[in-house]
Amino acid sequence: MGHLLRTSAGLLIAIHFTIAPLHGRELFQAPNGESVRWADPENVAGTKGGAGLENRSAKGHAFDSLKAGQSITLMEYNGSGIIRRIWITISDRSPEMLRSLTLAIYWEGLAKPAVLAPLGDFFGIAHGQMCAFENALFSNPEGRSFNCLVPMPFRRSARVVLRNDSKKDLTHIFYDVDFETVKKLPKAALYFHCYWSRQVRTKLDARHGEIKSMRTADTWLRRGVASQMLRHILGEAKRREYQRLSLETGSMDYFEPARKLYRSFGFKFCGPFGNYVEDPNSVFMTKEL
Repeated sequence: MGHLLRTSAGLLIAIHFTIAPLHGRELFQAPNGESVRWADPENVAGTKGGAGLENRSAKGHAFDSLKAGQSITLMEYNGSGIIRRIWITISDRSPEMLRSLTLAIYWEGLAKPAVLAPLGDFFGIAHGQMCAFENALFSNPEGRSFNCLVPMPFRRSARVVLRNDSKKDLTHIFYDVDFETVKKLPKAALYFHCYWSRQVRTKLDARHGEIKSMRTADTWLRRGVASQMLRHILGEAKRREYQRLSLETGSMDYFEPARKLYRSFGFKFCGPFGNYVEDPNSVFMTKEL
């Protein structure tokens, strides 16, 4: 089964997985060659009897730290199995850190990860704003932790890595990766893949940029926010040495405040540009810089 999930920020997550028989056993069934493992900071490999060894069988290594520019392995196992759950919580849940922490998952010892996405985006926090939610595959029940319940089968090995691409050290990361070892996976079992992409094209050519969209939250209307944003955009366009900045907006009365704002900054009406075509619901404006 394959799914393309696009967030309202234009982020694309491609997920491919199978629901062919990977379901758990009935409660009354005894294990048949399977065993449940738990990878955490004390026992990354999920080895039987490998936890609680740092503090006389008590918890002695509850969390890890992750310095800026470094990576840490959360789980690594050689053998056949299925990752059933990934749980993570971190001390710094700022928008910068959520976007700068990169989650990578490798199957079968390959050098290229099958999963590569910012931590926040992978767990459904696409705009850097933590919030409580729950669905069939992901959840953030208290608004401060991350859960993934997508079953992820692997045949020979699995490795889960977190990298800190920010300029700040992450002082605390608590996590566990729960997985099940199996003798053999069904032939129909597919691998889980996740790809994060943010490619909003705002550059028409080397000297021509486009303002794609500007919206102001209701609580900030008529406070000059849009004007400040437009000044910032114009300044950035000049920094990039653009010679022209263009935009498309609506032709209906609802968009008159936006058209008025653009006219006040020197934008003039023009014809379609780029890949746009004439449309009665659209008007086009441009400004030479």
